[in-house]
Amino acid sequence: MLYQLVQWPDSQVFMDAEWFDKECSLADFDKFGSSAYFIPVDRIRDQEDIELYNEIQKNKQDTDLPNWLTT
Repeated sequence: MLYQLVQWPDSQVFMDAEWFDKECSLADFDKFGSSAYFIPVDRIRDQEDIELYNEIQKNKQDTDLPNWLTT
């Protein structure tokens, strides 16, 4: 499994995931600072996909016209 170093505050995005405690490792504080973790690359990709999907949905809602304007 490949891991990516993710530093604070980006690491916070993953901390509530049910897999976080089992699959991630806290990085050395002296080298990387507070709350930096090694996170599986596959999990980061999954999170990016979810965030991208949510952003697309938000943008879609922001640009949808009310029904009365389209009839």
